Amino acid sequence: MSGDRSSEEVEYWFKAFLVMAALSTAVFTVQHLVARIFDPIFEVCIFYIPTLITLAVYLHLRVRTRKP
Repeated sequence: MSGDRSSEEVEYWFKAFLVMAALSTAVFTVQHLVARIFDPIFEVCIFYIPTLITLAVYLHLRVRTRKP
């Protein structure tokens, strides 16, 4: 991979994390302040675990691309 492509990939994973974090925050807010829409297990599996995975991938790629 070229350095330019790696930095683009890191940027895409960061954007994916931001989208997932926004969705997770919105779902958390609705679930706890407005009404229970989703089963808690479904909520965790569909929103929170994927958010953590995108964060982990982003951090891994960021660390990997910054090494000399």
